[in-house]
Amino acid sequence: LIPAQRGLIILAVQAKQPEKALQIARSVQRQRPHHAIGHRLEGDVYVAFKDLDQGAKAYRAGLAKEGGSANAVKLYTTLDAAKRGQEAEKFAASWLKQSPKETGLRSYLGAKAMASEDWALAEKFFRDVVALEPRNLAATNNLAWVMVKTKKPDAVALAERALELAPEDPSVLDTLAVALAQNQQLDRALEASK
Repeated sequence: LIPAQRGLIILAVQAKQPEKALQIARSVQRQRPHHAIGHRLEGDVYVAFKDLDQGAKAYRAGLAKEGGSANAVKLYTTLDAAKRGQEAEKFAASWLKQSPKETGLRSYLGAKAMASEDWALAEKFFRDVVALEPRNLAATNNLAWVMVKTKKPDAVALAERALELAPEDPSVLDTLAVALAQNQQLDRALEASK
């Protein structure tokens, strides 16, 4: 079972036994030769022991077998952490082009852009995600927040759409309150912030 094998890998990593952890990950690869999970676990082990180049190699192998957002995000973050930013960006552009309906890497890149206050890039990625997944709460709320930060008029409408998806979510209520206040709707902003 994958959860048990993952647990054994975690224990081996915590015990600083990289070879044992890698042995378990490779046994998963043998048990599931057509799936990416074994390669993802191998990459996780390498990353845990700061061997980012081998981690990236393992994630690439998993991506080649099965694709998937999780593998794409792990490869991107590993390349980025290894100070191979150009390679990470080239990979992301290629992956997104060949996976036009993929939202995991788009969401990650949107959050990364938002964290660095690159509002235009964050808006682009979150708009893409919301277009593909209109009920994606995180992307809708993040897009609303980007609209607040850039003082765009559709911030309130997006925040209200996020509120429809999660009426009690504190982060959504916060986004809506700020958007309303920015729009000079102070009574509604106060109500949303309660």
